[in-house]
Amino acid sequence: DKEMNIRSATHTLIEHLARVFPQVTCPVLMSAVNKLVKNNDIGKSLNERVVIKNALYRSLGCAAFHVSKAFEANKLPFAAWFKMAILRDLEQKEAGANGRFASARAVWCLGEWVESVDDQLRPECYRAISMSLSNPDVVVRMMAAKSLKSLVDSFKFKETSHIYVNQYLQAHVQGLLKLINDLRGLDGRRVIADVLKVVVQTLQDRITPIIPMLMQHIPTLWEMSEEQDMLRTTLILILKDTVKALGPGSTSVHRFALPVLGYCLKPNSTARAHLLEYAFELWHCVVSQSPVLSKPILDLFPAWAHHVTTSTEHLQVALQVLESYIYLGGVPLLKVHGKLMQQGVCKLFDDVKEEGRELICRHIEPLAMALPKQFTVMMQPLVVKVSKEMVDAAQALDQKRRPQVSDKTLKAYSRIITRLLYHDPQGYAGLLQRVSGGKGPKLLGAMIGLWVDRLGDSWELFRKKVAAFAMLNCLAMGNRELVGHHLQGVLAYASSVMAEEGNRTAPPDYSAVRQVPEAKRTERHRQLILYSQDTSTQKNVRRYAQDVLKKIAQQVGDQQLRALLQRMDPLIVNVFK
Repeated sequence: DKEMNIRSATHTLIEHLARVFPQVTCPVLMSAVNKLVKNNDIGKSLNERVVIKNALYRSLGCAAFHVSKAFEANKLPFAAWFKMAILRDLEQKEAGANGRFASARAVWCLGEWVESVDDQLRPECYRAISMSLSNPDVVVRMMAAKSLKSLVDSFKFKETSHIYVNQYLQAHVQGLLKLINDLRGLDGRRVIADVLKVVVQTLQDRITPIIPMLMQHIPTLWEMSEEQDMLRTTLILILKDTVKALGPGSTSVHRFALPVLGYCLKPNSTARAHLLEYAFELWHCVVSQSPVLSKPILDLFPAWAHHVTTSTEHLQVALQVLESYIYLGGVPLLKVHGKLMQQGVCKLFDDVKEEGRELICRHIEPLAMALPKQFTVMMQPLVVKVSKEMVDAAQALDQKRRPQVSDKTLKAYSRIITRLLYHDPQGYAGLLQRVSGGKGPKLLGAMIGLWVDRLGDSWELFRKKVAAFAMLNCLAMGNRELVGHHLQGVLAYASSVMAEEGNRTAPPDYSAVRQVPEAKRTERHRQLILYSQDTSTQKNVRRYAQDVLKKIAQQVGDQQLRALLQRMDPLIVNVFK
């Protein structure tokens, strides 16, 4: 501890001197570097030379941020003394313990000067890391790992990443995994695992060549780190990015990933609470990338219901997990765990504030879109509360008061309600009629006013079409008061949707995604397929409105409908002749 304190104090002192007195420190360091490059007058004996190099590399690393520009200005760029000093020392490998310390300090110095490494020099730096990772000394390899992390984590890495992946990635990962196995301390293993995590996260789907190596070692590391949850956290994040890189092929790692999730998500386990957030991230990745709803994945869902009914922590990622289950499972999920889902979502809706409720509605919209009739029944408590908050907001606006709910939240609520009114208008209207004591049409009118006057213009086109169809369905229910008050507003809104749709170049083409085999589908494919099955995208707004007008004529009479249309803007009426 005393030695570590001295090192830390020395580091701070050198950095302070370089920052406060650059005019003194820069000339001294540049003179020493020039001598090092020329390989003369830096010590009378081997040990003295090695000690001086060790001290110089340490000073250069500590002062890098403050002296690098001065070095460039004095025509001593990093590329010059890297090749003539650091690279040479790593290749020569001075003998003895001091020599290994000098090598360790040299490769560490490389990591501190990473912002001065240009694209042309990076392959040489990767080669220096390769040499250091093959060094028998553990300290040299540890310092090489830290420098590798700095090189990969730099914004300049992107330009040469293809060279790194093709020529150095496998050797470096192999060296890092060997180093983890050679280390005995869990803290050291965690440091190297963190380097692996950075490499994996940065390269994303390009890590596929190293995945067999990773999956050969990660299960063993998991078992060895039972008392070191910080290491297990890092391993979970590496596993998450591995699953993401494999995509639908990630089922090959489920044999390990699913038991890890089962361990982390086990209810009432306070010892694993700090792993929970990262486990949710892995869980979301596993479900979203899986091509099918396997029984082991389905069997994990009760853990979701338990966690959201006992805590609102990790709300966002928990809702992402739920949405992925909805896209993946659909009807089979509801048959097995529909009750648990209903309890979890409705309890969560009661427990969270407005921002949380807005998130919930956005993430469960696919369920309302895919299975609207089941949704109205299963999520009845949520639907009733959402409807009440929307009606209260509409009434507040009519009375020139500020609604208690923001427009952002009202839009999220509207995603659910317009879906139900489009796909299952009778079911939703019947529910509203029952819970309001016969005031259903009045409440529908309040919501129509809210959509036409405040919310509808800010939606995407496909949501505007759904809203137009939903409002037309409300009018088609034949309530005279509803038709009398809102026919003009709804037809005006529908005509604006038609105009916007007419200006669109071409509707989305989903034919390619439908041809993807089920075994190769991920959540993105399932999302597009669900949207391709949405009937609102194929229906014509004008024809739909004309059919509704015919129904209204049958219900209220031709004469009354003509009287209503005569009071409207002729331009709007002519659109629907």
